[in-house]
Amino acid sequence: MGGGLVSRSVQHGQRGGVQRAGPLEAAPPGGPTAAAGRTAAGTGDGPWTNGNLGLSLNSAETELTVTRAGATIATISMAYDAAPLRKPAATGTAPVNTTNVTVVTAGTDFSYFGFGEHENGKLDQLGLEYDMETCIEYSKSKGGEVCLPWVLVSSDLGKGKEVQFGMLWNVPAYGSVAFGTEQPASHSWTGFNIDQADLFITTSAAGSTGMQANADILSHYVDAVGHAPALPDWAAGYWHSKNRYTKQQEVLDTMATFETYKIPVAVFVIDYFNWAVMGNLTFNPANWPNPKSMVDTLKGYGTKIMVSTWPFSQGSSKTYEPLQQQGFAVYNGTNSSDSIDWPDGVCGHPCYLYDASNPEARKFWWGEVKKGYYDYGIEIFWLDAAEPENMGGSPPGSTWSVGSMERVGMMYPYYHTQTYFEGMTADGSTDFMMLSRSAWAGMSKHHAALWNGDTHSQYKYLKTAVQAGQNVQLSGIAWWTTDIGGYSSPRGVEKDPVFRELIVRWFQFGVTCPLFRQHGARNTEPWLLGNTTFGYVREVMAMREAFKPYILAELAETAKSGLPLNRPLWFDTPADKQAWKVDDQFSFGRDYMVAPIYTQGATGRDVYFPAGTTWVHHFTNKAYHGGTTAHVDGPINQFPLFKRGPNMLHVTAA
Repeated sequence: MGGGLVSRSVQHGQRGGVQRAGPLEAAPPGGPTAAAGRTAAGTGDGPWTNGNLGLSLNSAETELTVTRAGATIATISMAYDAAPLRKPAATGTAPVNTTNVTVVTAGTDFSYFGFGEHENGKLDQLGLEYDMETCIEYSKSKGGEVCLPWVLVSSDLGKGKEVQFGMLWNVPAYGSVAFGTEQPASHSWTGFNIDQADLFITTSAAGSTGMQANADILSHYVDAVGHAPALPDWAAGYWHSKNRYTKQQEVLDTMATFETYKIPVAVFVIDYFNWAVMGNLTFNPANWPNPKSMVDTLKGYGTKIMVSTWPFSQGSSKTYEPLQQQGFAVYNGTNSSDSIDWPDGVCGHPCYLYDASNPEARKFWWGEVKKGYYDYGIEIFWLDAAEPENMGGSPPGSTWSVGSMERVGMMYPYYHTQTYFEGMTADGSTDFMMLSRSAWAGMSKHHAALWNGDTHSQYKYLKTAVQAGQNVQLSGIAWWTTDIGGYSSPRGVEKDPVFRELIVRWFQFGVTCPLFRQHGARNTEPWLLGNTTFGYVREVMAMREAFKPYILAELAETAKSGLPLNRPLWFDTPADKQAWKVDDQFSFGRDYMVAPIYTQGATGRDVYFPAGTTWVHHFTNKAYHGGTTAHVDGPINQFPLFKRGPNMLHVTAA
């Protein structure tokens, strides 16, 4: 099986050492599972081998050594702190014990890529630290932080820098991770109140080099956690959204204007509070008197509707009492079985969070969604606040059917998307989708996309999206998007000349992303931007339509092999030393490279052209030699987009 996979769990032993367990066996129900036949070979005390990868345990059973083609690439050790990290609170919080796993990478010139989506503007995660719970605490992250526990670990073992292995921290507990800078470099993972730490490690196949070696590793990863489907044809077009359309007639009038301008809209989004009370999973009839007619009218335009649902139930909603009575809400598992009043600022109080890990609760929740939306013909759902949103952290004692939030809370978005996946699959749908504000490993197989949260309408957030999009797609999220133009902005910003320039540049970035979607807390109708800016935006929209066959073909490859649509330059040309230093350009499929403009007033930028081929400017047809840097003009109606010359890239599934 090529590069081979190793999945081994380190457990707390009486001697403080490590014990061995099966492949990904620590995953909670519904979590990632290893593909059959791709686990490490061997029994007993090892060593174990599988293809190009090996694993051995030292005599004291305190350290694991990982090898690739016989050369050591990492050592793994574990420490367990039995002393409580904090004392039990009056509300009944259990003591928190910590398990720490340290992975020391061999070689020099270390880098870490992946680990989800972050707004720090860093592509290489070296030297950074993260608190896992912060990624799901909206008051801190604003939905822009997503901790996906998969990293690509690179170093130079004397033959040039390359990705040595990929590793999944298959532990959905709260905790932390630190990507250290000391020599030799190490990355340390901490989990709270866990019994064992389960790791999944894979590398490239023997004989694989260059881009193919990197593709092997991602292929092994998606084989283990699950493949995304191919993107439906309709989903490759323009998604229109704002906070928010409040009435059915607004939607119909806006779509009629799009039709007047002959602008195709793939998806029209109806945001939150389309309901009367949060937890009533249906349209408020006072504002949405005939949803079926609305759905049918937009279908006539070739447009689908996506509707927002949140995972909460407010005290006066029709789902509130059933959740309590049937035990379908997150509860205080420390000192009672009472459902917890969840601290979401939008839901209000009292508020329940449904237990998405409970199969019966998932059936109940989907049953309400089905009656309230799906039966009208809606098959696209915006799963906003899917972290689940909370203010100040999960309440003490928060527990659901698979355990405490401290032990398995990071998997909430996985189970939440599973609710809709199971429901629509059972009802016979195939080309459905979800858009989630948070994620966990393996979620892409549920037809779930991710966006970069509630960012601001500022250039610095456009720039950070460039790095975030690359890392999150390296982390196994096949379908990713941003709020084109940013989410938060002053009232009337669409008239601001600075914003008008920004949104053109953001559209130019968005046109090369897996999903092409505008959203914001403003009037997002493009004709409100003034004739000149509207003209530029229409050109980008037309460009997306022209690129749809290419994007669909590339995302079909993503579904097959895990190869991301957007990826760093080094991924395709790892032998090019300069490519490792570039973090603000990326590959757009196998044939194109993008260098977004993200600076106010800029009419060009320096671009590095990876070695090994020539590059042809999409707009001007000017050719550039690989291995060189040049200043490239980028007037407001263009951006640096280049097609590879005759040396095209081809990869195969490992």
